[in-house]
Parts: sequence; C-alpha cells; structure tokens
Amino acid sequence: MTTTAEWVGRRGKELSGLSSFLPSFFPDAVPPQRRAVADASWSFPAASRGYPDASPGYPEASRGSWWGGPIASRGGPEASRGRSWWSPTEQRPTETAVSFFSGIFSYLFYLSIISFFIFMILIVVHYTITPVFKFDSSGTSAPIDVSAGITDGQLSWSSGPAPPDSPPSPGFKNLLNADYTLSFDMFVSSDFSTVSSPHVVLYRSTAAKELAANMNISTILTTFTDSNLIVYIDSMKNDLNIITQTTTTNGDVTPEPLPTIVNVPVGSPFRVGIIFTSNYVEVYINGKLEATRILKGTLIGSPGTFYSPPSRVSSSVQIANIQYWARILTPSDLRAIGPVLPEPSFFKR
Repeated sequence: MTTTAEWVGRRGKELSGLSSFLPSFFPDAVPPQRRAVADASWSFPAASRGYPDASPGYPEASRGSWWGGPIASRGGPEASRGRSWWSPTEQRPTETAVSFFSGIFSYLFYLSIISFFIFMILIVVHYTITPVFKFDSSGTSAPIDVSAGITDGQLSWSSGPAPPDSPPSPGFKNLLNADYTLSFDMFVSSDFSTVSSPHVVLYRSTAAKELAANMNISTILTTFTDSNLIVYIDSMKNDLNIITQTTTTNGDVTPEPLPTIVNVPVGSPFRVGIIFTSNYVEVYINGKLEATRILKGTLIGSPGTFYSPPSRVSSSVQIANIQYWARILTPSDLRAIGPVLPEPSFFKR
C-alpha cells in the first residue's frame, strides 16, 4: 500500500519532470538547457530532476544550430543575433512580406470602396443635375461620335419663329427614321389660352396636319397616323408631352408616351433637346435630362419631315432655331448647342 509520503514524493518527481517541458507554468523551475553542438543537434539537460547542472540561463548557442539562436531567460545572457528562420521568438521574413502585401490589399480595398461611392454620386449627378459621362446605352448600330462636336448640325428657322404648318426652311438632308438628335427653342406665350385640343408644337409627317377643335390625344393619334414623334403642350396647363408610336410583334400600332415634363417656363424661351433612337428616347430641357423612355416596340416608319405648330395653336406656342443631326449627340454636346436663347421679343410677330 502506498503511503502518503511516497505518493507526494512521486507526484513531486512528475511535476519536476513536467517543468522541464513547460517552464512558463513553473516560474521557480529552471528552463531546459540548450547546448551548442557542432553537428546541429540539440538535447535537454541530462538531469531532469532539479537540474543540478543547469545554469541560471541558457548558455550561448552556436550560430550554426538549426534550432536557432538562444532565448534569453531570467538572468541569462542576451540572445544571439544569429537566429535562424526556425526561431520561435523571431518574426520570419515571410511573415513580414505577408504583412506588407496585406497592408497594400487593405488600401486597395478601401480605395475601391471610395471609388465606387464617387462613381454612384457622379451617376446621380449625370441623370439629375448635369450630364457627366459620354456613353451610349442604346445598344444600337449608331454609336455616339464624341469627336464630331455639334458643327455638323443643320439649322433652320433662325431668323424668327417658324410660320404655322410649315416644314423647316431650308429643309433638312439625310433625314433618318431614328438614331438622330433634334434641338429647338420653344416659347409658351404668357397669355396661354386653354383650348380643347392639345397645343401640338412639333411633329413628323409627310404633310401638314389640321388640328380640329375638340380633339383629344386619342383623336390626334388617329390623325397623325404616320408620325413616330409628336410634341405637344397640354390643353389646360403648361406641361410638355412627347409621344412616339411603335408597332408590336402582331403589327398593332401602340403609342408610347414619355413621362410628362410638368410646368415648363411660360413667357420665357427654353431649349428642347431630343435624342431619338430606335431603342430609347431622351428629352432635355436647357441641357438637363428631364424624361426618358425605353421603347418596347419597333418604331413605325415616318418618311416625312418635321412640321411647326398648327395654325390653331400657333399664337400660344412657337418654336425657332430648330437643328438636326443625323447622329446621336452626347449630353455635353446638347448643353453646348447654340445660338444663345433668344429674348421673348424674338417670338413677337
């Protein structure tokens, strides 16, 4: 039977042996001794019980030892600078490289996040305040030419307001059914009169159309059957509307109106810019994008030219300085279109 004294002695020996492997848990124990050996071997001290031959610290290790330089312990000599990559107390060169590249990737990550938010802000500015980018989202075969500027535009009605029911004079050449840009100055008179028929401002047709009394938008569409572009002011308020006409896969003609541009200026000229493509239509007022429509159908063919307001409404709405480009302009080009807006007196007949 084991006595208490024998059991305590045996446990003391076990703990003494364990302290040689885990010296940090036994602050009173002397850590294992590391000796410099010529053949790069290593060993623990021979005596594990009480370390009778152990010095207070590690002796100086050979610089050629694969284990690495010595580790300074309490009261021991200072660690050698010749530590190898295996030394657990010295940062490995690979860890330094990893830390360096990790810092670079962190900066790139934050830079990409900041760039993304800046891009989103510019997108909002482009579509709500002023155009910033030059791109074509239509996917059509007519790309935006960012180098041509606006010098190739054809100008008409520049000496005064357009006479009613008239095509441009001089006439436009190379009129396309789509993928073109149109610009004109509009004037809504301060004595704007409310009539039963919409105030048609501009339309495309093979001949001038008569605007009868008591017409609404439905009867207008039955009159302007060959027009794929109709611009008009509401009959009761100063809201600008644009309608395109397309065909479905079944061949049915369907009107596709753009969002209404409410409360356009009255008594003060303003400039309307229209980018008209086979996939979408954009409308700008004084260089600012105001309405967009992605077309669902195929534009009907409209082989004619553009016509000024019908005589019935020509005293209330007038246009002048109409320009045509047989290509798609950029938003910045639309802002640069001249001449400068005329004075209201320009529209007095």
